[in-house]
Amino acid sequence: MQELIVRAPLNSLSFGNVSINILREIYKKGINAALFPIGDSINIDAFDRLDEDFKKWISSCFNNRFNLSKKDIPTLTQWHLNGSEYRISSTQFLYTFYEVDQPTQTEKSLVDLQDKVIFSSKHAEDQFKFAGCKNVTSAPLKLGLRNMATTTIINYLVVLIIHFLNQSK
Repeated sequence: MQELIVRAPLNSLSFGNVSINILREIYKKGINAALFPIGDSINIDAFDRLDEDFKKWISSCFNNRFNLSKKDIPTLTQWHLNGSEYRISSTQFLYTFYEVDQPTQTEKSLVDLQDKVIFSSKHAEDQFKFAGCKNVTSAPLKLGLRNMATTTIINYLVVLIIHFLNQSK
């Protein structure tokens, strides 16, 4: 069974919405997860259409996070670059948003601390590659695939993380 530590905000704001959708795909794929919510709290009241079994799974991932965590299980962090320096395990993937035109030295250093950074835009990926960062890729929030219906990034992102998990073993 795949295992993953997830560090992400669980609230009614935009990052919380993305986190819920990432967690839903992890849940659907049967990945065993340890959940470390940023801010140490879970507030999913705004998501009134969540499946009860999924809500119970979130609770279980949170309540059992310390029992499920091991230093060799990779972490997926969904957060800002600033704040991404905190690690739970030795391998960390960061999914983040970047809307500025040129990375600063601090931002490059934070990207270099990660094993892999997945930006929400190709533009951000290109800017960081141009700045010399080699560990970046991108996965936009909505992705159209040839000969397929439009799919969300969330499924693609989880598939990408599984790929990186398999490479890190």
